[in-house]
Amino acid sequence: NPFHGVYREIVRNERIVFTAILDNLPDHELLTTVTFADEGGKTKLTVRQTTPPGEAGRGQNQGWSETLERLADHLGSLATLVGDREIAAVRVFDAPRDLVWKVWTEPEHIATWWGPKGFTTTTHKMEVKPGGVWRFVMHGPDRDYQNKVTYLEVVKPERLVYKHGGEKEVEPVNFQVTVIFAEEGGKTRVDMRMVFPSANARDYVIKTYGAMEGLNETLARLEEYLTKELTS
Repeated sequence: NPFHGVYREIVRNERIVFTAILDNLPDHELLTTVTFADEGGKTKLTVRQTTPPGEAGRGQNQGWSETLERLADHLGSLATLVGDREIAAVRVFDAPRDLVWKVWTEPEHIATWWGPKGFTTTTHKMEVKPGGVWRFVMHGPDRDYQNKVTYLEVVKPERLVYKHGGEKEVEPVNFQVTVIFAEEGGKTRVDMRMVFPSANARDYVIKTYGAMEGLNETLARLEEYLTKELTS
């Protein structure tokens, strides 16, 4: 049911308190308190809410359980920092592994989904084999970004290892990427790790290019593209 409410209290990283009034129960204001507690690098999230009457109240626990499950799934798919030199992301796509590999290694597909929101990609050369090169330009809202990838390992349809950057005529980045494609009950789990030569090199890419947000948006665009491919 539609509802509206007001934030009563916001303590960054600790607590959010807000009200909610269901349109079909205008005389019953619900008060929700959400707390965030750090537990050894993990986060314990606790939700406490007053209970609405009748059927709405009976479905409250189930609704919050499903919401928190979706939050956990979403958090699990976001890029994270690993150690001092890595960025990692894991996402499960509802698509067969052969299709995920195909759209990751063919220029006509890459052109549509590679890069953050608002980007397109032009590939000048793409040889997906050990020692092969992928030269491409990412066209962003502000400018173009020259890129070069050199493939180190190619195990179809399981594994890609490549070096990104490292030349003067491309963007000043230099890191190695490993992408693992694993079958999971008809779906595909993609595990992507970017390893930088130093903590400073990783921080530079995060601050200058928005690498964390960019990776999240790229994988989200891939998910959307795979859905279109499966339904077209």
